[in-house]
Amino acid sequence: MTKLLYVFLLVMLSNFVFVLGQDSESKETKKEDSNAATESTPKATESKNIKKLEKEMIYESKESLLRIPGSGTLIEEKELEKFEYNDIHRVLFKVPGVYFREEDGYGLRPNIGIRGANSDRSSKVTIMEDDVLLGPAPYSAPAAYYFPMVTRMTNVSVIKGPAGIIYGPNTIGGAVQLKTRDIPRKGQGQLDLSVGLDQFLKGHVYFGNSIGSFGFLGEFVHESTDGFKELDGGGDTGFVKNEGMVKLGYVLDKNLDFFQQFEFKLGYSSEISDETYLGLTDEDFSKSSVRRYVASELDKMEWERTQIVGKYVLGIGDNIIIKNSIYRHDFSRKWNKFNRFKNGPSVINILENPSRGQEAVYYAILTGDQDSANDGQKLQVGLNDRNFVAQGVQSDLEWELQGDKVKHRVSFGLRLHYDEIERNHTERSYNMQNGHLVSDGSAKTLNTLEEASSLAFAGYLKYELEWNRLKIIPGFRYEKIFSKLDNQLTNNQIENDQYAFVPGIGSFYSFTESFGILGGIHKGFSPIAPGQTGGVEQEKSINYELGLRLTKETFSVEVIGFYNDYSNLTGIGSFSSGATDVELDRQFNAGSVGIFGLELNFYKEFQINDRYKLPLQLVYSFTDSEIKSNFESDDPQIGVVKKGDRLPYIPEHQLNFSIGIEHKKWGVSANFKYLSSMKELAGSGSALEGKETDDYFITDLAGFYSFNEKHKLYANIDNLFDTEYIVSRRPFGARPGMPFHATLGYKFSF
Repeated sequence: MTKLLYVFLLVMLSNFVFVLGQDSESKETKKEDSNAATESTPKATESKNIKKLEKEMIYESKESLLRIPGSGTLIEEKELEKFEYNDIHRVLFKVPGVYFREEDGYGLRPNIGIRGANSDRSSKVTIMEDDVLLGPAPYSAPAAYYFPMVTRMTNVSVIKGPAGIIYGPNTIGGAVQLKTRDIPRKGQGQLDLSVGLDQFLKGHVYFGNSIGSFGFLGEFVHESTDGFKELDGGGDTGFVKNEGMVKLGYVLDKNLDFFQQFEFKLGYSSEISDETYLGLTDEDFSKSSVRRYVASELDKMEWERTQIVGKYVLGIGDNIIIKNSIYRHDFSRKWNKFNRFKNGPSVINILENPSRGQEAVYYAILTGDQDSANDGQKLQVGLNDRNFVAQGVQSDLEWELQGDKVKHRVSFGLRLHYDEIERNHTERSYNMQNGHLVSDGSAKTLNTLEEASSLAFAGYLKYELEWNRLKIIPGFRYEKIFSKLDNQLTNNQIENDQYAFVPGIGSFYSFTESFGILGGIHKGFSPIAPGQTGGVEQEKSINYELGLRLTKETFSVEVIGFYNDYSNLTGIGSFSSGATDVELDRQFNAGSVGIFGLELNFYKEFQINDRYKLPLQLVYSFTDSEIKSNFESDDPQIGVVKKGDRLPYIPEHQLNFSIGIEHKKWGVSANFKYLSSMKELAGSGSALEGKETDDYFITDLAGFYSFNEKHKLYANIDNLFDTEYIVSRRPFGARPGMPFHATLGYKFSF
């Protein structure tokens, strides 16, 4: 580990030596030109070429996405503001090949999957904010229990295919990049207030300015609601979330050939949500989909997160940029939730058979219709107390060389990352008495006490060659991971050492300036979690894609077919997936699997006249999967399968169609979403009847009216026709998606 640190620091040092050498040369050869330009060019425009290169470096512009040999989608701020979605699931509906499993209706803890990668807690997707890993512990505990508020983001991009191997550790499906607001060059701010049903309230304010070389930005968001579910016996089922961010920046401009920028970001987030894993029987769901059993009345999630990120950007001329970042995130969460009965049937069996034998008795206790009569009928409520740390340092270099006929671009990056998780899980016993949970007075029991940590060294190299109409981009990623699990209950320690070499190559050929064909192949990888034993293997696949892309100013269409050939699929036991205490946080092999699909992204903007335009977008995904051999897995979502069976939580069809009419002062838009049903357990045939989610069709509406440049009124309706649908039965029973919901908001820009 020490050697890896030395190697990382040596490479970082070589970056600076390289920069100083380039700067010294530029001073001698271009001194007169640079001085003349410095005198005549405003500072605000001196770094525009470097900024352009930086945007292309992280695929932050539509132009940069058009040149990649793979699928890339950018959702810009204007589109994010149109429907004011607070749920990242609804935002990602506009991206082909991205699937999700809803859970609470608000997107508090997203379950995102890309091209068939397991969506549970987004643990198989690389998620970043401003180019830095976002998860509480991406290597030691990749389940994303934290996700930032979408309203703070200025764009969201999704990268798939060979272009995604520069992001890691997960390279199976792709990466999601969230972009926060930049420090403005002049004084700029906005106040956004909105109210809605279920006592929904949002307050969002930001202000920033640059004075000379110094800039700052402050931002704060509050969201709260009483929730749309109705708890037996009364009580809130909503949440309160707060998120704040401060950015400080300083720019040093020696001359036009050497640019330096320092940025420091501080962030704080918190949430208190009255959320539960407990759902309903299918019969109760059909009577009232928003009902919640009283057994969940003590369920509550509380968490806090802090972040510190420092960034140093070096720009040389118009064609070299080096970004160095250092970061630390601290996240602590406590989830108090109903787990099980002390001695009785499993909650799943109770909800599937609520009128049969002893299940009927326990169902009556669960709903509060009957009191606990003996020790075995006590309800066990667990407190999962977890603390996370993620910290690291990374360096990324982009070097562009422009020849007469050939253009070269080299991308190189290194990251040294450390993260850890401390788990302290306890349970208390409660009796059901007179329709409420009452403590039996016994001491809490300790179920889990352990620490897991990972030290990871990662690097990537990507080379882009552009010659006439052809672009070829080979590259690779390397991961070296040291992990350890210390179980303090059993005094058992397990250490793991693993590495992965992830190559890939993509190409794009332009038949015309606007039309071309793309193709690529790359290796998919997902690491082994700390503490695994007994032959658990890395998740590995070979991924292929082939497609066509046509792009014009107001018209674009992209059609891509893909095939992910897994040599070993894996899953990690989580409470949300239905894992038992024994299975919790264990990783499971799931055998060889093939996932194939077709993605379509169509956009057309019709200009009706000088005043009106009509934008139209259609996004469609078809996906299927096939297990290639008979296999038995302890993963609760896989189980015993045979060749030809399908994977769970992958919709066969997913469609998003949006249309609107826009004027300079006002606009109205409609968004139509369709998702086909998803199996909740791997397999096929009649054995899976009743174990799949509902297919559903949802209509959303949005509109705005701008009084002038400063004042804007907007309104949004989610699920216009109040469609009821089951989004999941894991871990305990049927749970609903968001019902009809309306908000009214006002924005004041200053």
